[in-house]
This record gives sequence, structure tokens and C-alpha cells, in this order.
Amino acid sequence: MIDQDTSHWKVKGPLGKDVEFDAKTTEMSPERGVGWNSTNDNEVETSGQVRFEEVAEGRTRIDVTMNYTDPPGGKVGELAANALSNPEREMREDLENFARKVERGELNLGGPGAQAGGR
Repeated sequence: MIDQDTSHWKVKGPLGKDVEFDAKTTEMSPERGVGWNSTNDNEVETSGQVRFEEVAEGRTRIDVTMNYTDPPGGKVGELAANALSNPEREMREDLENFARKVERGELNLGGPGAQAGGR
């Protein structure tokens, strides 16, 4: 976190190139989810949202929408990323890892029912 609503990200981009960008949080609500837009002067423009929906006691559906404009490396970079990796699989693995951390109480997400002492 850079400040209260701006974060810095470093992600694995196409062909093993790291991509960095800053993002402003546009929404942070335990009831509605999290939204963001990248700031100006970044290698990549991105926006998105993560929505949480309780579907049953102890079960939550997570809906992720990510938008990218002008991916690093342009169209060639986009094609290379899709050919060499599986972004959908990687997202699923990241979400499963996130869920394990939440279930083990390693993250304190705030909001109603948040565990005390979480990280």
C-alpha cells in the first residue's frame, strides 16, 4: 500500500517480464466487494472488481472481473501470454490460495465477523 487507497502491484507478465502498476481502490465494501482502476503513468492500464456472495452457510462465491488495455508487448505479448500460460487456471489457483489463507485465519479482511488478530 502506498497510501490509504493506492497500492503498488508487480505481476508476472508475458514472456517472463514483470509488469508494475499503481492502482486506486474505487470501492471497498464487505457487502459489495473491491474495485480498482490503475492510475496514469503505468506500463499497463487495468481495472476490475471482486465480488463476494454468500451462497450457503460457510460458502462464498467469488466473482472476479479484470480488464486490461494495451497489454505489455501489445498483441504479440497477449498471444504469447495465452500460449505459454493459462491465465484462467492461474487466477483459480490464486483464489484457492487466498481462500486457504482466509480459512486458516491468516488474513483479517475487516467487516462483520472478522477474526481478531488476523494478519
